[in-house]
Amino acid sequence: MELRLAELLATLSLATDLGTAFPLEKALRNAQHLLAMIGTTEPSPLLLGVGGVLHQFAMSAADLVGLLLQLDIWRAQQLGFLSQFDAVMSPVSASPAIPHGTSLQQETLAGFSYAMQYDLNGWPAATVRGGTSSEGLPIGVQIAPKPWREDVALALAGRVEQALGGWQPARL
Repeated sequence: MELRLAELLATLSLATDLGTAFPLEKALRNAQHLLAMIGTTEPSPLLLGVGGVLHQFAMSAADLVGLLLQLDIWRAQQLGFLSQFDAVMSPVSASPAIPHGTSLQQETLAGFSYAMQYDLNGWPAATVRGGTSSEGLPIGVQIAPKPWREDVALALAGRVEQALGGWQPARL
C-alpha cells in the first residue's frame, strides 16, 4: 500500500501540465448555473468574498492530491485526540459576534481559528450562545464531538443553553 501511494505521488508530481485543480472560469460558470436554479443572478457579497479568499489557493491537481493526503493524516490525528473526550467545547471566535459579511476580512478571519479546526475536518458541531459581551453582542460556544455523533453535539448544546438560561433575544 505504501509503495503504491509513493508511486502515485511520483506520477502526479511529474504531470506539470495539469493546470489548476479548479479553474476560476469553470467555478464561475457552475456558480452562475446554481444561482439561476434558485432564481437570481446576483451572488451574495459573502460568496464573492469566499471566492476571493479561495482563488489565492488555486493549485495543480497533483498539489491538491498532496493536500488531501495531509488533510487525511491531520483528521486521523484529530480522531486520536478526540478518543479521550465525548466532545470539545471552545469559543466560536476570539471576539464577540462581528457584523454580518465581515468574517472573511483579514482582521477578523484569524479569530475563527477555534471553529475552523473542526470545520476543516467535516465533523459535526453545534454552536450556541454562551454569553453576551458588554456591548450586548452574543458570544458563541462551539461543541464539537467525534464523527457521526451529532446526537452528542445537540444534547450538549441543549445542556449549555439550559444552564445559561436558554435562548434570549439580542438587545437591539
